[in-house]
Amino acid sequence: MAIKISGTTVIDDGKNIENIDTADVNTLSINGTAITASATEINYVDGLNQYLSTSDSPTFNSATLSGTGALRIPAGNTSQRPAGANGLIRLNTSTPALEAYYDNNWQNIVGNTVLIQDVNVAFDVGTVNLTAFDNSRFVDYFLCLGNVLPRSQGARLQMRTSSDGGSTFDSGSSDYDYIVDTRDVNGNILLNTAEDFNRIVLSPDLDDDAGEGVSGTLHMNSYVLFEHNMISGILGARNKFNRYTMSTCFGVRVAGPQTNALQFFWSSGNFDRGKFRLYGRKIK
Repeated sequence: MAIKISGTTVIDDGKNIENIDTADVNTLSINGTAITASATEINYVDGLNQYLSTSDSPTFNSATLSGTGALRIPAGNTSQRPAGANGLIRLNTSTPALEAYYDNNWQNIVGNTVLIQDVNVAFDVGTVNLTAFDNSRFVDYFLCLGNVLPRSQGARLQMRTSSDGGSTFDSGSSDYDYIVDTRDVNGNILLNTAEDFNRIVLSPDLDDDAGEGVSGTLHMNSYVLFEHNMISGILGARNKFNRYTMSTCFGVRVAGPQTNALQFFWSSGNFDRGKFRLYGRKIK
């Protein structure tokens, strides 16, 4: 579309400028409508008409995409993630999965389960505290343990709960009821106990040189649904007698406000290594 000033073409249909040596125009109009856009804004419109180039970085308040094709988003492996900012979306080719950055973490875009704390256990620490609970957002929690090992011989993995965000952990002589049943691969019972105690026992005796520590999943319900916080799960390990074992464990905090932190520790000694990942399932 040609643009004219006072009947004289100054930009022809091929976007060529002509008939202008010098010009001082206060208001430029097309078909009686004044053009108020800046030169930069006009260039963006032209670029959009010709498709956006990879060097463009326009900002849209809203956009509508139509057609039957597909939208291609940035893709790269885990190490190529950009600096995090809430609202970013990309394809992780390592996983592989679509992921988004929100709640200050990269999260897979699946269901309503969110990774809320990821802990690589430091060598020779005495306790591991998980404090990222938010009972206003999550209806229950899942905890994945990976190769959690003690530094000492014959130690059992144990845990306690807190109702003040981890400032203190319940350790009264009858604060918990728990049951743990451990069997080896041949079905032999290695540990079977149920009692009132000042902690919840999760595993049989393990050694620092076993090489394969406690791994598995624990589930904790939210206080929203039940009167008490209950923790249950199945954990595998290789015990101090070099036998593979499976522990079915259940523990309950007998009384008190709802749990908002967990502490893990060994019956003797410190941690050698391991990984804890805490997930929350959102309230719908």
